[in-house]
Amino acid sequence: GRGRGGMAACFLDIDIGDPDEFKRQSDAWERSCKFLKDNGAGYGLAGATPSDLDDAGREMLLEVYNSDPAASGEGPARVEPPVSLRVGRLEIDTQDKESPKAVENFRALCTGEKGNGKESKKPLHFKGSKFHRIQTGFVAQGGDFTRGDGSG
Repeated sequence: GRGRGGMAACFLDIDIGDPDEFKRQSDAWERSCKFLKDNGAGYGLAGATPSDLDDAGREMLLEVYNSDPAASGEGPARVEPPVSLRVGRLEIDTQDKESPKAVENFRALCTGEKGNGKESKKPLHFKGSKFHRIQTGFVAQGGDFTRGDGSG
């Protein structure tokens, strides 16, 4: 809820790692799964995903994939699924009794409803922003949308 004395629940999903590399690995995994589905039976490979195959089957899958110009021309294959970047979710219950403006600003940064910054022209939301300082057991600071290092 919003308004003086109200409470709003917000959450931030926490990811660790390189999203571009994760995308490359996910794409390679999807190519492997599709190739296995479309061609696996012809090579005696039975499984819905490469994870269903034994070591020899995964090795064979890579061999036949790489020797198929049409398939390998799409990009590399991968026989292990990529590890998720998601490590957790930070759930925050805000109470706007003491600091209604701060709570409303925080909530808007969670939803992204304010659009882009007037000067920076960058999106005003936490999505894709980084934690630039973490002190275990004390504080995690982030949300620097302009520079990403706490100075913006």
